[in-house]
Amino acid sequence: MKKAKEMFEELGYQLEENTGFNDWIVYVDNRTYYIEFDLVYKRVNISLYAIIDSKMIKAITKQMEELGWLDE
Repeated sequence: MKKAKEMFEELGYQLEENTGFNDWIVYVDNRTYYIEFDLVYKRVNISLYAIIDSKMIKAITKQMEELGWLDE
């Protein structure tokens, strides 16, 4: 099974390495859309007008699984 990072890359999103925040995981695409994972409050923030299809939902779910959020 693929890792979330690989799934996001297939969708055109790259992991943003230098966000300035250690408690966030941020993926961005070349059109400035973003998917953010708030590690403190365990929330997902998605930019306005980002397209969320079944592949994106699978990538988001995989990232949440890797973070252990689905085990609670």
